[in-house]
Formats: sequence, structure tokens, C-alpha cells
Amino acid sequence: MPQMMPLMWFFLFMYFTIIYLMFIVMIYYFLTNFKKNGVNLMETGNKNINFMFKW
Repeated sequence: MPQMMPLMWFFLFMYFTIIYLMFIVMIYYFLTNFKKNGVNLMETGNKNINFMFKW
């Protein structure tokens, strides 16, 4: 059982790293779409929500 502990921590680390990277990607897409559209903030938000639910 103690031999399994490093593997568990590794999987937890990978899991949180993937979530963190997806969060950064979402912010990046939001900012780039906001710069392109300018004022259309709600439309950008809807695009990001649709992008999230495509996963």
C-alpha cells in the first residue's frame, strides 16, 4: 500500500495540471475573442460556453 502513494499523488498532480491548463486556455480564448469583437461581450461568453460543452 505505501508503494501506491506516489502513483496516487502523480495522478492527482496530472489531474489538477490538466484542469489548470484548460482554465488558462479558456481565458486565452475569451480574451482573444473579446479583442476581435470589441463590444460583443455576451456573444463571446456564449461562444465560450458552447466551446466548453462541446467537450
